[in-house]
Amino acid sequence: MLSKKNRIVASLVSLGSVLALAGAGYAAWVIAGSDQTDNSQGATVEAYAVTDKRIALSVAAKDDSNTIVFGKPKDATNYEGAWLIAENDVSAEDLDFHFVATVDNAAYCSGVTASIAIAEANKTDWEAVVTADYVTAPTEVIVEKKTEGENGSATYDISGSFAWGTHFGKRNPYTYYNSQGANETLDSSTTTYADDAKKALTALYKLNGAKFVLTVKATFDTSK
Repeated sequence: MLSKKNRIVASLVSLGSVLALAGAGYAAWVIAGSDQTDNSQGATVEAYAVTDKRIALSVAAKDDSNTIVFGKPKDATNYEGAWLIAENDVSAEDLDFHFVATVDNAAYCSGVTASIAIAEANKTDWEAVVTADYVTAPTEVIVEKKTEGENGSATYDISGSFAWGTHFGKRNPYTYYNSQGANETLDSSTTTYADDAKKALTALYKLNGAKFVLTVKATFDTSK
């Protein structure tokens, strides 16, 4: 039989064993994790509108005025005594040209300019009649703004004029030559007016079908 002292010791040993077992069992519990969502924050999108500043240009002849005619006077009639005759198939002179330019998105156009020049293929023949003072090219191509449409477009009138040269006293050859006698001679020359008319009108005929190039430029306004 154990003494009282021994029983107390035994009890303490047993209690210590129980506490040790309980502590080992607690370590086996696991608190599992879970997915988390946070939608408390947001982002602001910053975008910008598109401004189309491109300009577009188109040019068209007005009333078929893209043909220059070095023909007879508009009021020409073959009067009695005329030796230079204008036959029925000779068209009346038309030395003016007239085009219309249209600019789209015209708010971004600072202006329109134009120039005219003989096509390279006809340059030699043209320079010959200019050098002989038979005709002259336009000294200026006039550009005038006419309308501004509601759709942002604008139209410009483009015009200019050719002219008879000083060789004919700046008159139509029909008028010039018929004011002289066919067999009379030019001043300080042995050439008759009839011979001179043949030479001049033959040179002009070489221009039949010649092409001029009208160059129109619409300038973009870089300040806008």
